[in-house]
Amino acid sequence: MTVLKSIIIAMSIVLIFSSAAIAAAPVVQITLVTNPITAYPGGDGYIQVNLKNTGTASALNIKATVTPLDTGIVTDQTPINIGGLAVGDSISQTFKFSVPSTTPAGLYRIHIEIRYCQDTGCSDTDQYAIINVQSQQILELTSITPNIVSIGRNTTTKFSVYNSGQTDISNVVLTWQEQNNLILPLGSSNRIVLPIIHANQTFEIPIEMVTSPSITPGAYALNIKMEYTDKSGIKQNISSIAGVIVGGAGDIDISMQEFSGSTITLSIANIGVNPTTSVSITTQDQKDFRILGAQTVFLSNMNPGDSTVATFNVVPLANISQGSGANQGGRTGGFREGAQTLHVTLSYTDTSGFRQSAEKDVKITAGAAVSTGQTQRFGRQDNTVYYFVAILVAVVVIVYAYVRFRRKKE
Repeated sequence: MTVLKSIIIAMSIVLIFSSAAIAAAPVVQITLVTNPITAYPGGDGYIQVNLKNTGTASALNIKATVTPLDTGIVTDQTPINIGGLAVGDSISQTFKFSVPSTTPAGLYRIHIEIRYCQDTGCSDTDQYAIINVQSQQILELTSITPNIVSIGRNTTTKFSVYNSGQTDISNVVLTWQEQNNLILPLGSSNRIVLPIIHANQTFEIPIEMVTSPSITPGAYALNIKMEYTDKSGIKQNISSIAGVIVGGAGDIDISMQEFSGSTITLSIANIGVNPTTSVSITTQDQKDFRILGAQTVFLSNMNPGDSTVATFNVVPLANISQGSGANQGGRTGGFREGAQTLHVTLSYTDTSGFRQSAEKDVKITAGAAVSTGQTQRFGRQDNTVYYFVAILVAVVVIVYAYVRFRRKKE
């Protein structure tokens, strides 16, 4: 019985020491941080490997090896000696990776192997980093056309977005906003959703926008935000600023106000919503008129609703018929026989600072024929009337003379 007790005690001691030996072991935990989250071809990145010994014994001779599992990512695969970690201690080690310029967009795996030892042997633990590679600036806002919008009116514009990458992108969301809400979407939201834009595709988005009637002409910034889901399923965000011009070209009407003798007076009115500056009217010798004196009249500035007159001294080169003097807003031709036109050039500076010019033909009419110092020519119908009147007068004169002659004779 004494021998049996001795054996039991000895085995218990062995088990106790064996359990202690088994329990006293290092446990190295690994966490990874990848920077940047999205990598681009031709760029570099870093993986921060964080190690912590959560075991009950020191970890000795820790070595780390970083190996790409997919072609398209390059790392230094030489094992790095990190040293040792006491129980509860932590340490960090940074590893560099590179993305060649020829790497296509996609997800790439990097294997991180950590080997650590203790007195009784060594252990391995593994972790994997995922590198998200995207084409540089894959979604671009290339243009807004037209980039000039009128005051107080709606304008149909087109936002052109271009997928410059080699893969399709989905769930594209574009939002735009003017900081002071002086330019707003008309009849819709400022949030546009596109299901997909294919690689190397340009997509045009029609947008109705309207400006406030009280807005001041000038350049305004639109804050543009674009969001999409890339090939790896990760959402990407792009912010940019685009400019639009409020104002632009004016709308000036020209008509004949009066034609008397050798003077033509034109009525000029700004019937648009944009102010115009440095307004001038120019004319020159032409088919129906010869211009006397100044050929250009400067009218200074014209705000919306303003009107003024411009006067030219002329010599008519043809008979001017009667009419209402209605304005003709362009070279249309086809005036009725005898009606004449004065061709003028309207010039002004718009709110964008650009010099604008417009050619106009103004219909000129008068209440009577105007002498030009030449033999006046009349239409056949008018000549008949005058001939009839002349003959009638002659007959009356002859009859009157004959009656007087007879009375005197009697």
